[in-house]
Amino acid sequence: QEKELQAFIAKVALHFTPIAAIPEGTNVSGKEFSSALQQTIDQLQREATNNSVILPPKYKYSFEAHLGRVQFAAGSLQPLAVQLGEVKTIASILNLAKINALDGIRRERVSVDDNSGPPADYLELKSTTNELAVLTPYEVTFRCFTPELASVLTGLAASPHGLLVKSINVEPAAV
Repeated sequence: QEKELQAFIAKVALHFTPIAAIPEGTNVSGKEFSSALQQTIDQLQREATNNSVILPPKYKYSFEAHLGRVQFAAGSLQPLAVQLGEVKTIASILNLAKINALDGIRRERVSVDDNSGPPADYLELKSTTNELAVLTPYEVTFRCFTPELASVLTGLAASPHGLLVKSINVEPAAV
C-alpha cells in the first residue's frame, strides 16, 4: 500500500509543478530582472499580435512600475521574478486560446516599488500558504466568445502547474 501511495503521489505531483521564475535562480540581479522583464513583455505582446489578441495601448502586463528600472526594493526581485513567470504562463494560455481582447491582469503587490504603479494593476488580496501549496491570487479580465472561454478553461485545467479558477464573472457584450 505504501508503494501504491507513493506512485499516486508521484502521478499527482506532475499536475502541480512550480512555475519557473523569470529569470530563474535565487541570486537575480536588478539588471538581469530588468532585461528579462522587457524581453518577456515583448514576447507576450508578439504572441498576442500573432494570435489576433487585442491589448490595451502600451500594455505592460501589470509590470509598468518596474519597466526601465535596474534598482529594485530590497528583497523584491525573487517575488517579482516568480510573478513574472506566473503572468507569462497565464498570458500564454490566453494567447493560445485566441481570446478577442485582454483587458488586464491584476496581481498582488510584492514590492514597495509596486506602490508607484497604476492601481488597476494590483489586487488587495494576498497569497496564502497551507501545508500543500502557496495560493497566489490573480484577476484576469478579457473579452471572448464561448469557444474561446472554453479554450481558456481547458488550457488552465491542462496546465501542469495546478492553476485553479476560483470564480468566473460573465457579462454580456454591449450592443
